Amino acid sequence: MPISTKPGDIAFASILSGAYASAAIALFFLVADALGGRILHTPSLMGQVVLFNTAPANVTTVRLDALAIYSVVHLMAFIGIGSLVTKAYSRSMIPGSGPGLFVFTLGLLTAGTMVVDRVFYPGIIDAIGRLPLALGNGTASATMTAMIYWTFATNDSASTDEPVINSSGPSPNDRVLRATPAARQNGVAPSRLIPPPRRTPKVYSTARTQSSRFASLLFLSVLSFGALEGQTEQRTIVSFEPDAVSDWFAVNDGVMGGVSSSRIRPASHDIAIFEGHLSLENNGGFASVRTPINEGALSKAAAVVLTVRGDGKRYQLRLRMGRNWDGVAYAVNFETTADTWTTIEIPLEQFQPMFRGFVPRNARALNPSQVQQIGLMMTDKQEGPFRLEISKLDATIEP
Repeated sequence: MPISTKPGDIAFASILSGAYASAAIALFFLVADALGGRILHTPSLMGQVVLFNTAPANVTTVRLDALAIYSVVHLMAFIGIGSLVTKAYSRSMIPGSGPGLFVFTLGLLTAGTMVVDRVFYPGIIDAIGRLPLALGNGTASATMTAMIYWTFATNDSASTDEPVINSSGPSPNDRVLRATPAARQNGVAPSRLIPPPRRTPKVYSTARTQSSRFASLLFLSVLSFGALEGQTEQRTIVSFEPDAVSDWFAVNDGVMGGVSSSRIRPASHDIAIFEGHLSLENNGGFASVRTPINEGALSKAAAVVLTVRGDGKRYQLRLRMGRNWDGVAYAVNFETTADTWTTIEIPLEQFQPMFRGFVPRNARALNPSQVQQIGLMMTDKQEGPFRLEISKLDATIEP
């Protein structure tokens, strides 16, 4: 088969190996997630953590937008890795053949995964699972190794005979060695040394071969990321446009003699700010805002999703069934990171009944279809000023 040294052929091998490895690990996790009863969870988890700065522990449902964008990022990343490994292999920088190439690729993926976990997104390895991640990296490494090794012809055979040294110069009968350390130690003149060969990719004989390979790659990609029917979706339940923010109102501890204060105001086209001052004077200790929502807005919801930028303090998200000003609320705490936008997903089953700071006995279970108010609260004796920016308040809707 003819051998090519054209840069375009090496680039083609780089793209092919990276794309196939990307599809292989995607297919692995598609099967693993399906067997675990949470189809498409892993790519959605990665997308929400990497693209939307969601804490791994807060990811409980599939987000199709995160999955779709991350699929493209994932493919590009693996093509980059494929290019790096292919160039190293073509220049004989990787020792051995298949096994050496596999070990090099697996080591590169493992090291990259550890750096991502420890430096950029702590907890991502534990969220995915160490064993599934190791098996997934192994699958991708084996696939990349197979594609690179298959597309390359190795011309590594070299003579090990001793050279015939002739002080008057080389003769037609002299055997010429490759430029190896052993040859140099034996005193062979540099002019009589042949550089070690580079591995070069095979040229595919017909366009049909290339087309069939890309078609199979497309099939794997569609199989891995295209089974989206029946998955959850996100729906906006509260808008933060200026006109919508005017529907919110404050309820502070002044109703019981306290002096805490709070308000919510528009900050831009789609961002509002919940701010105020929490005081513990006169047995006070809470400041809150709330807004009415349409009854049934959460009837098919599995979770509530917020995107916020806080001050490092703990806040409460509260739901109320009905339009009553007082009564049982259903609350859950969430943490914020100072000056950092964070997306938080809270399953509805985590909301607990609360009444004036206590868990009431025999309280009704939360019925999402009856929720007609949603609000934010600052409490837990976190005295002093507070500020929470919020840009999204959505519901994850089940099909």
